[in-house]
Amino acid sequence: MNAFPGTVTARYPLSSVQREIWFEQALYPDAPLYNVGGYNRIDGAIDPALFRQAIAHLVAETDVLRLVLSERDGVPFQSFPEMLAVDVGFRDLSAEADPFGAALAFMQEAIRRPFRLFDEPLFRYTLFRLSDTCHVWSHTYHHLVTDGWASSLITQRVAALYTALLRREAMPAQSGGRYLDFIAGDIAYLNGPSCEQHRQFWRRRFADLPEPLLSPRAGLAAHAEAVPGEALTWHLPRAECDRLEALGRSRSVSLFPVLLALLYTYFVRVRDRDECVIGVPVLNRHTPAFKRTIGLFAGMVPVRLGFGREITFSGLVQAIAAALRESYRAQRLPVSDIKRLADPGGAGRSRLFDLSLSFEKHDYAARFGDAPPCGTTGLINGYEQTPLAVFVRDYAAGRDVQIDFSYNLAYFDAGEIARVRDRFRHLIGGVLASPDTPLRSLDILPPAERRLLLEDWNATARPVPEGCIHERFEAQARHSPEAVAVVCGEEAVSYRELDARANRLAHALIARRIGPDRLVAVALERSVGMIVALLAVLKAGGAYVPLDPDYPPERLAFMLKDSGARVLITEQRLRSRLPDGEAETLCLDAAALAGFPETGPGRLVAPGDLAYVIYTSGSTGTPKGAMNTHGAIFNRLLWMQDAFALRHDDHVLQKTPSSFDVSVWEFFWPLMYGARLVFARPGGHRDNAYLADLIVRERITTIHFVPPMLQAFLDTAEARRCTSLRRVICSGQELPASVLPRFFDVLPGCEIHNLYGPTEAAVDVTWFPCTREDAALGGIPIGRPIANTRLYVLDPHGEPVPVGVAGELYIGGAGLARGYLNRPELTAEKFVPDRFGGAPGGRLYR
Repeated sequence: MNAFPGTVTARYPLSSVQREIWFEQALYPDAPLYNVGGYNRIDGAIDPALFRQAIAHLVAETDVLRLVLSERDGVPFQSFPEMLAVDVGFRDLSAEADPFGAALAFMQEAIRRPFRLFDEPLFRYTLFRLSDTCHVWSHTYHHLVTDGWASSLITQRVAALYTALLRREAMPAQSGGRYLDFIAGDIAYLNGPSCEQHRQFWRRRFADLPEPLLSPRAGLAAHAEAVPGEALTWHLPRAECDRLEALGRSRSVSLFPVLLALLYTYFVRVRDRDECVIGVPVLNRHTPAFKRTIGLFAGMVPVRLGFGREITFSGLVQAIAAALRESYRAQRLPVSDIKRLADPGGAGRSRLFDLSLSFEKHDYAARFGDAPPCGTTGLINGYEQTPLAVFVRDYAAGRDVQIDFSYNLAYFDAGEIARVRDRFRHLIGGVLASPDTPLRSLDILPPAERRLLLEDWNATARPVPEGCIHERFEAQARHSPEAVAVVCGEEAVSYRELDARANRLAHALIARRIGPDRLVAVALERSVGMIVALLAVLKAGGAYVPLDPDYPPERLAFMLKDSGARVLITEQRLRSRLPDGEAETLCLDAAALAGFPETGPGRLVAPGDLAYVIYTSGSTGTPKGAMNTHGAIFNRLLWMQDAFALRHDDHVLQKTPSSFDVSVWEFFWPLMYGARLVFARPGGHRDNAYLADLIVRERITTIHFVPPMLQAFLDTAEARRCTSLRRVICSGQELPASVLPRFFDVLPGCEIHNLYGPTEAAVDVTWFPCTREDAALGGIPIGRPIANTRLYVLDPHGEPVPVGVAGELYIGGAGLARGYLNRPELTAEKFVPDRFGGAPGGRLYR
């Protein structure tokens, strides 16, 4: 549709820079991706009529402001009619309570309102009257007609024209040329030898395209460039800016490479990457006439930086200055052409730039009549196509420097950007204090964030009463001896009977020289005998090593030999499935235990003595026995009771194989607090129909699921019958957020909790209670550390990473295992000293 009927002019192709913008805008016609502009605050009286005349004169003499777009067969063209009606809005806001605030609201709406490319001029001007002596001129453009340099030329030209009209002087001569001349030169360049030389330069520079530094957040990868953005503005004190500028001068460079070095340093540190691509603007005005011509000339040049973290900041500044000089020499090639050279198949990056940095410095030459000189304050359109664009605006000598972080919400949220700002400030202070420090040693964590990471989030200290698992169980047996402790199929055993049977076996183990740190292998299927054996080992002061009879013979043989267990507890029917070894075999169904007393042995153990050794899966090599202590598991179960308050009428289902550490809390937690332990039949954990029947029949209130098993269980019709369930605990794998709506629909009266912990700690070290609303999260967090546990996320150099940045998880505190059985070298490698404020001599598992 032609917005200017009756206008017949020659049609011209778009310049290469215009063409890039056109095609991207065409993909998202309803988004103000390329709206640019700002405002001038004029501290003086302005005559609206004369101001309109000045604008009309400007448009009449400036071809690009009369640009009319058309399209044929998908190819854009532009025309420049000799006449164009100009509409300059005027709003009197002097009666408003906050005139400038009202004007700013109008201007922000204008910068975010898309242009109708075929139906209206590609600029909007409005004059706001705040008072008799204060006005604001708002100017919004589509980027197709102007760039930052041209906007400054327009402001100066309008000021000169208005002043001449006000003083009734002759109009000042126009000093710039026509944008049409640039288009002709651009076409000649693209078909000339210089363009091919520049292509060769960029082809070499991007012979291997680096991976993107930043990735969109979950669910926002598609069309990330069209996701609305926000901006955060802060001010760098003038004194600090002057010191940064002096730092650059001392290295024979300007302020811009220093700013670029700060941006590079920050992001390669927080992202643990040595390489990134930062876009920087270039004027692309190659003749004196073009420097005075209004129109879109500017482009962006990718500066590929990859200097590592051993380089000093001073050295980095000089290296970046050299990289900039090289890139500037080939700046005329359109960035879309550079991207095609870097990514010929188009399968890599949606954007060539990871970040962009712009630096604006105004000389405040615009003067409207007798008003003081004024400069332009830029506005942000709410869309940022690079993940993060940093605008440094030095608007006035002696004033603080404005820095805008304009960010794409597909990559950052407001909280993250606020943290980026705080760290950036802190980094500037470190660089100014010690510019010859290697990048790896520059501190990027402000004191408040370091304290948050190391102390506040690890404020988990709780008193731990003296005692052990089996002592708590014995106290329950004395308190409620006839209460049912364990149910397995048709067999129900009271607390008194369970305690008596465990005591007899404990005495038998003591007679076989089992005591502190002596290991007993237990190879039993899920049964009452299994819990008798485990309690007996603890009562004897020893530590148990669970062996799953269903494991392959070679794995069982390895575990039995590696553990050096003195005794193997099993049953006669399982003996043939177990390897021969040096351990004395004690078959529960054949052992002569009648002669041993039913009273407790009174054997004392220290918190640091071993309670159990569970072998890792061996998926990353040879299985390793993680040595967990009485103090660690006792702390873990005390926390669990504080968190979930198990009651006497709770029934806990034990269905996890004993070779997995989740089984430890399933076995002992209910028996410590007078609840009922219910065993699933051997193999029953794989049968959802059986599980549902068992839950209903035994009124199970507490159950554990590995997330995939939970999903499968919820998909069965029987799951809705399990109304006795009060809490479901998940661990072992990542819990998808998508499971939560289904969970709360099927089990509306039940809680779900996400726990995490490695075998090298006493079962779990973190906890996250889930709600229905957490389904909106990209993923369910592992949560906060449990009681007396410390967690750190560290970079490869052992330093804390900032909030929201990936790193390696280190675990410390009371729940940590003693190490790996018979693996002193591996223990020393994986269990390292805690240098972040834990207990004296404390260690971290990495």
